[in-house]
Amino acid sequence: MDAARRFWARWTGNSAAIGLIAVAGGGLVLAGWPEWGAGLAILAGLWALARARFRPDASVETRLRAALERTDVGVCLYDRDDRVVALTRAFWGPFVRLEDKNFVGRHYDDMMRAVYDAGYFPESLKGKVDFEQRIAELKRARRSGSGVPRLVEIEGRWYQLTDHLTDDGGMMTVRTDITDAKRAEIRLQEAIDAMDGGFALWDAEDRLVLVNRAFERMYGKLSKEESIGRTFSELQVQAYEAGYYPQFPNLAAFDFWLGKVVHQRRSEPGIPRQNRTSAGHWYQTIESRTADGGLATITTDITDTKQAEERLRDAIENIDSGFCLYGPDGKVVLHNAKFLEPYPELAIEGVIGRSMVENVRYLRAFGYYPEYKTEAEFEALLVRVAEFQRNPPSEPQIFEPKPGMWVQNFYHRTANGGMVTIRVDITALKRAEARLRDAIESLDSGFCLFGADGRVVMHNAKYLEPYPELKA
Repeated sequence: MDAARRFWARWTGNSAAIGLIAVAGGGLVLAGWPEWGAGLAILAGLWALARARFRPDASVETRLRAALERTDVGVCLYDRDDRVVALTRAFWGPFVRLEDKNFVGRHYDDMMRAVYDAGYFPESLKGKVDFEQRIAELKRARRSGSGVPRLVEIEGRWYQLTDHLTDDGGMMTVRTDITDAKRAEIRLQEAIDAMDGGFALWDAEDRLVLVNRAFERMYGKLSKEESIGRTFSELQVQAYEAGYYPQFPNLAAFDFWLGKVVHQRRSEPGIPRQNRTSAGHWYQTIESRTADGGLATITTDITDTKQAEERLRDAIENIDSGFCLYGPDGKVVLHNAKFLEPYPELAIEGVIGRSMVENVRYLRAFGYYPEYKTEAEFEALLVRVAEFQRNPPSEPQIFEPKPGMWVQNFYHRTANGGMVTIRVDITALKRAEARLRDAIESLDSGFCLFGADGRVVMHNAKYLEPYPELKA
């Protein structure tokens, strides 16, 4: 049946068939059957008209070929048997050493062998077995991955090849010279590879597009080839499974952290983020939004800074006094445990990132500052505290944070506009002072201590008895 249909298609597509019908019609007229003859003549005419109506215009094909020949894009059309049907001159542009470029009607394998014989394949494929395997791989890729671009380098120039399956089972290969774009990409890669920090570019769907060598060194277990095209979340999960984040005791803690980071990347890029890896390295990452909705990230190794910070922290933890460093914005940057001893409630939530006013307000909820009976009085105190922090006194200040405990604070401005507070517990000194005062009050004689400047420092009540007016 199929053979009959093919015969009918070939026969009805032949102009000779139309002529035969017309001759038969004329014969019927001469034989005395004019009606039948006229009918066949009309049928032949309609058939010819239809073929003329639907036959492709040869001039259209000519114009299309001429247009393609004027472009820099190489095009090669193959039939369903992988034989060349047509190709443009630009398709052979890269292969200047090929003497015979007339491959119309020849198989794809023949064309590839000619290119191979002309020396256009890399040294790694000079062996015939290697070449045949490569041809087989290319053919599978062309058929199974139609439409997926392939990059090839020929004589120092870069080309992108895209294969498209045609409706009749053939294939069209389009070759585009992307050398300028590739060279720009190489220059960009060389530039970012020269950076000390790790660089990564992510697309709008948070998939990794580009990284530099420093980034690869920082995350050595995540190879560039395996990482490109994967999402940030996928790579972080792989890093966690590889043991990069020992600070998370379990998967739930890691998932909670990852959720916060992903949210930050989407809504609040630009906020520095610090991570410690299993190798003991500290990295700080800063993200910037790109015009197409992606992210560019710079990751810096801050291990030396963190180690210096830890040494500083150990040092201030070992001093006898309380220590607190406020930044230029008035918020706590660093402190030791002794600084919070007068106010243990502050250790519940921590004071890092909070101002002096915020800490005073927080302590109010624990019963501190009872002398301020109304909220208006307390708010007035906060105004004074804010002014105190902006303009700290040069002289040390003595406070009684809670009954029976006395501290003396020293305030020093830093070069960047911050402030250092040194808090000394003078409770023992105050108690000794109270005992001394009790002792001199118990003397039967009057007692008065004058300082080096000649001013009275301390006296007892008996000292003023001869001069009661001085009591005023």
